[in-house]
Amino acid sequence: VDGTGSTGRMDARSFAISLATSLIFIADEYNCKIRTATLTGAPTLATAVGIAGECFAVDGSAANVRCVGPRTIYPLYVAKGDYMLFGEYELVRKVRTSDFFTVTIAGDTESSSVSSGLPFNVYFGSVWGIATVPGVLDDANAVVYLAVNVNARLRKYERGYVLGLISATSGTVDGTGSGARWD
Repeated sequence: VDGTGSTGRMDARSFAISLATSLIFIADEYNCKIRTATLTGAPTLATAVGIAGECFAVDGSAANVRCVGPRTIYPLYVAKGDYMLFGEYELVRKVRTSDFFTVTIAGDTESSSVSSGLPFNVYFGSVWGIATVPGVLDDANAVVYLAVNVNARLRKYERGYVLGLISATSGTVDGTGSGARWD
């Protein structure tokens, strides 16, 4: 529920702060929304993109965007503007903080077997964590790391390709490459 003070309600696991807009961006998974909260004045919770109950992926302007249970969100500062990356069940998407325009940068909701290659042919399962390499200020050279719970993988997105960086199976073993294990 959007609102001011204690009237605002959400079900969120992850948030990130936009330095350009002074807003907190919130991944509201169970309401299928990206929400914002103010950093100054009376705390106000508002929907940036998504409509509760309409949990499917649609890119575009803020009024048209639909989200598929966003789980994690991470700031991406590039020369062309301030963005938030967010991970959903099978997708990684980018929202511009100035007007909330949203595009999918990687993932496929239909396939369940492709593990690396062109970004729209790759199935992630569920994206639980996102991080970027600091200091890269253009989209063409951005490097994004994704923690994916299906097959316990740490994935790398770079220059338009998704690479299977570490392929692990269940367990808790330190190691390199396929020798690493985590639950």
